[in-house]
Amino acid sequence: MLGSLAVAFARSAGWRAVLIPSLIAMILLTQSRTGWLALATVGLWWVLARRLSTPVVAVLGTLAFVAVSRLSAEQFDLPIFQGREGSDALRERLLVLETAKIAVDPLLGGGAGTATVRIGEGTMFFPSSYLAVRQEGGWVTLIVLLATVVATLLLATRVTGRRNPLAEAALPAVMVIAINLGEVWLELPTAIALGMLIWHWRSARDPAP
Repeated sequence: MLGSLAVAFARSAGWRAVLIPSLIAMILLTQSRTGWLALATVGLWWVLARRLSTPVVAVLGTLAFVAVSRLSAEQFDLPIFQGREGSDALRERLLVLETAKIAVDPLLGGGAGTATVRIGEGTMFFPSSYLAVRQEGGWVTLIVLLATVVATLLLATRVTGRRNPLAEAALPAVMVIAINLGEVWLELPTAIALGMLIWHWRSARDPAP
């Protein structure tokens, strides 16, 4: 998500020409299915946000998010993703344990630092940041967090004459990354993305004299 912000607020076309291919190459080289989906999300938001109204983009984005979140690992059957049966099986085992732990107090959660499960002789963090937030703060915290993200995104899309779709795309990218890449929502990059978009909105609303 920070990559899209770096490109969005780059001071010159030269910097953007360096950053864009470098960032795309680095993400592709990770061979991360979730990372690739996040990259595609940034690209689609950048294209659609420039051509469609905010409500239409919001509806399409919601539908796309639901579809992505329901995709199973087995549906990514490209040759480059083969041979990951072990990690996929581990993730499924973790999901069963995570769901059982969240069910103890689904409304308020179990408190900070409780988004871990014991498997064998080891302790594992929740792969899904959505489930981690639910475990630590319950549905209340997750709803407040997502409402903050959506509100910030809506503010950013209402910057008259100075919209920056590539910067906006950082938040949809976070929503995708948080599905399956561990702790994301309560980490510094997400806070930076929110802060940068709020700063951009305030700068456009109250330009410096």
